[in-house]
Amino acid sequence: MNININNYQSFCVGTAPVNWKGDPENKLGFRKDTIVKYEFNTKDKKGNKVMDKLTREETQELVDSIIRQYGDNVIVQFSGDALDIMDVKKYKSGNEELDEIFARELEERNARFQEALKPAQKLHRIIPNIQTDAKLRESLKGMGEEMIDAAYAIIDTDFLPHDIGNMTEEERQDLISLGMEKAKYLAKDMGSQGAKFLEAMGTIAQYGMNGKADEHGKVTYDIKEGPMAGAPDGHICVSELMKRIDPEAYEKGMKMWMEALEKKDIALEFKYFRFLMDWTQWAYKEKKAEINEIKDEYISWKKNMQETELKKTYDSSLTDIESFMDSIIAQNKTINDAYLIKNLKAFGGILQGKNGK
Repeated sequence: MNININNYQSFCVGTAPVNWKGDPENKLGFRKDTIVKYEFNTKDKKGNKVMDKLTREETQELVDSIIRQYGDNVIVQFSGDALDIMDVKKYKSGNEELDEIFARELEERNARFQEALKPAQKLHRIIPNIQTDAKLRESLKGMGEEMIDAAYAIIDTDFLPHDIGNMTEEERQDLISLGMEKAKYLAKDMGSQGAKFLEAMGTIAQYGMNGKADEHGKVTYDIKEGPMAGAPDGHICVSELMKRIDPEAYEKGMKMWMEALEKKDIALEFKYFRFLMDWTQWAYKEKKAEINEIKDEYISWKKNMQETELKKTYDSSLTDIESFMDSIIAQNKTINDAYLIKNLKAFGGILQGKNGK
């Protein structure tokens, strides 16, 4: 199927900026900044038929065509009687807080769904906290592949490793300190985005500092999903809420979501999201005590993370990669020398396009 978008331009009723409450200036880098509105009616005001109801396949192709025309920073909003599978876009609960939560959840899910439709690409670790993940990705937007790979290598190797072998806790914390020095080295070449990058990396380093290693060197991290990007702390990630208080519903929802991704079917995506919205309305009515408890837990968790003091073990040179590595090695007192040298060479190799080899 190859829909000609020009045939549908008469149904475009305009665009509007996305201005999320709690973050009106989009300081957190929310992905979408524009709503493109289309209204499809099968009949005109005089009752004359002007089009057939769009099929599911036509709807998906049209959404893709509109996004290709306007770019990745748009939310496509459909309305009218020409289709019914998109009615989730018009869904209103009557509760202002819930409606904003739904809007943010839908935008986030749509972003992930659109990513799944793209050709195979290199995948990097997703930071479990939604706001931190959004801030990191926004800070890396437009950066070269080597810079991005190096940033995520810091996270995987230094901040949030799953296995530290026989490292002591002191060595693990010094490794996190090393990661922050690497982040500073990257930030010096990131221009105005450097400050946001360091803020995001500092938060991830705090997650790492609060990790717990067992006797076998396996490390676990308590990183809560939290609200959508730009939302106040009083908001809740719907899927996280569902996983906590209704595991059976969460499992059912995840199966629906995975099926939508596997089949790349936008109708199944919206079916899943409608399931989320209906469940959330029930939860806000029947599980208020649990919801308030989870909100309080998140606020307490975030405060604890923000108050975590990062260890300052190194004061590195930021001139060139060789001077940087030499300054780290000279100051090292805890990390095994062979491991440290291998770690630093891998970092330098990524920046030089050698993939650490």
